[in-house]
Amino acid sequence: MSHSLSPARRRAGVPLAVAALGCAALASPAPAPAAVVGANRSIVVTANTSDVLLSAFANAAVVSLVRDGVTIASGKNVNIPGAAPAEGGINSAHLAGAGGCWTTFTPQILPGDTIKVSTSSTVVHDVTATPLTVEGGQIVVRGTAVGLTGTPLAAAEVDGQIWSPGGRFSAGSSGGQFLSSQRGNLGGVLTYDAPGSTHWTARWPSLGAADNAFALAGSIIGAWTGPAGAPPTAGGEQSDFEAGGVPGPLDNCAASPYAPDGPTAVDHDPVTPSTGLVVTGRAQPGVTAVKATVTDAAGKAVSRDATVTGTSWSAGFPAADVDALADGPLSITGAFKLPAGTFHGATMKVTKGVPAAPPAQPAPAAAPVVAQPQPVAVAPSLTLEALTVRSRVTLRSARRHGIHITAFAPQGASVLELKLLRGRRTVTTVLRRVPANRLLNVVLPSAGRTRRVLRRGSYTVAVTPVGGATTTRVVRVV
Repeated sequence: MSHSLSPARRRAGVPLAVAALGCAALASPAPAPAAVVGANRSIVVTANTSDVLLSAFANAAVVSLVRDGVTIASGKNVNIPGAAPAEGGINSAHLAGAGGCWTTFTPQILPGDTIKVSTSSTVVHDVTATPLTVEGGQIVVRGTAVGLTGTPLAAAEVDGQIWSPGGRFSAGSSGGQFLSSQRGNLGGVLTYDAPGSTHWTARWPSLGAADNAFALAGSIIGAWTGPAGAPPTAGGEQSDFEAGGVPGPLDNCAASPYAPDGPTAVDHDPVTPSTGLVVTGRAQPGVTAVKATVTDAAGKAVSRDATVTGTSWSAGFPAADVDALADGPLSITGAFKLPAGTFHGATMKVTKGVPAAPPAQPAPAAAPVVAQPQPVAVAPSLTLEALTVRSRVTLRSARRHGIHITAFAPQGASVLELKLLRGRRTVTTVLRRVPANRLLNVVLPSAGRTRRVLRRGSYTVAVTPVGGATTTRVVRVV
């Protein structure tokens, strides 16, 4: 499918030559985001999928991920041949199998990280988004937007976006390829939920049959669109969060497996007093030491050195450490040591408290002389009545026509969520309203550009009535 704008321009949402997305400093005590140098350049980071999309940078330019002043990961940009201005990226799903990969491993990107390319860079901002819902006839997307100092981002820098899976909306940004609440496309509006809140809600009125269908099947993005006061000569920078996105390498980057840094599990949650605690986690290749820290809500912290084995680690906290912490929420973090320096990783939340005592059981009543069977009311389960998917399709057919799904929804279901997964990675997700006859025919992926990234191997089709049980089928692409 042809497009009027390059992928980088489509993703950033504006023609870059007139982008107001660049180098103005944030009005806060925190360090200002570094500039993207050059009006035609852009750096768009989708943090939760480890995706960096670049425009107008040199082929083979080094892309660095910096945290706490330490370069923890890097890769080389690969531009799409023939694109003007040049466009490429690292692990970017928006380039349909093209672009570069992270070197050795695919890192976890966290808010506050810096992505550097040549003399340009951008700081990753903390935005999230949830899947689209339909409420009172309106299309609703919710999310959060937290600035570098922990306060809400300026509303003018926050956007909720709905990207069409294929085709164009009747109006909107980039020629109707997506709807922006920041720009009011088709009546969209974004507001914070309350003064001082970091939670936002974007709403669109009913859009009409065709536009509603695109919206319900589209991709949902929460975005920081760059400093609102940036001059037109600045390049573009954007931090994205894709609802339902899964971190890790694309198929063409499988040689760089996902390697996050942070705790992944504890031996018991809630954490009980007078009992030791064991924390396990993961570390990227090259980490030589990990110090784990558990902190309570009052700021009291205890730390222990972990035992590192390859890319796994574990740390034990004796009962005295646990007893020194207040009951309530606990945060678990890690400090990770590389030859270049030490940096922090992701945070895990657990709870400390005494488990509630089980309710007292009444004394058993004497058995009646005659016991009649008592009917038990069972709530109806929203489970598909039927799901049909071909178990085997050719790669050529999958790329040209997609994977065809027939689902018969249960009585009482109003919306079905349909996913196509490869392993734990979500390839695409769509929502479909249940028609009166409850029979749905759906093609996944619905967008031609997404079908082009399909590869040979096993995929899982997962269909869930909203509020109900998931039914799955495995399809083999050969």
